[in-house]
Amino acid sequence: MSETDETATEAHTNDRFGSFLERARHRARSRFPEASLEDATATGLVLRRINRLMMDDAENEVLRPAGLSWTEFRVCFSLWVSGSQQPHEVATSTAMSRASVSTTMKGLKKKELVATRDSTTDLRSIMMTLTPGGIELVERAHAEHQALIEDWLSPLSPPERMILQGLLGKIMLGPRAQPYADGHAVNS
Repeated sequence: MSETDETATEAHTNDRFGSFLERARHRARSRFPEASLEDATATGLVLRRINRLMMDDAENEVLRPAGLSWTEFRVCFSLWVSGSQQPHEVATSTAMSRASVSTTMKGLKKKELVATRDSTTDLRSIMMTLTPGGIELVERAHAEHQALIEDWLSPLSPPERMILQGLLGKIMLGPRAQPYADGHAVNS
């Protein structure tokens, strides 16, 4: 496919989403005229779409070639950032259920990316830690992932990036987000 054809395909795909977005706004406005839902509808759809596209891109370009799933990367990244942790701590930092962390941990142990040992502070629990191979893999994947994020954010100027980060942070600190802030709803 030529560069012109790719650009035309991208424009058509974006136009389809733009058209869908406009129909969703219109439908919300016509169905619930007393509320101003069209902005919430559009914002929610755009946030979910961008998140999904960025995740799919990371999976296709970075994680699958590295032999990782998105879930495995999240667990490894949590261990890389915070060091050895109990599974419930990983569940909180990744917003995953404890059962998902347990299942993922088993796969990562088979791949020799994560090791476990008994906890010295809680005799009922274990500590998870990255192996040297796990550290190497997560650092390489993280660097490649950062490059993808940079590409995704390239249409924004540095001040626009800071504004976006600030606005999204504000939403994350809002009252509606509080029950989910530390993974409580996922792990309760």
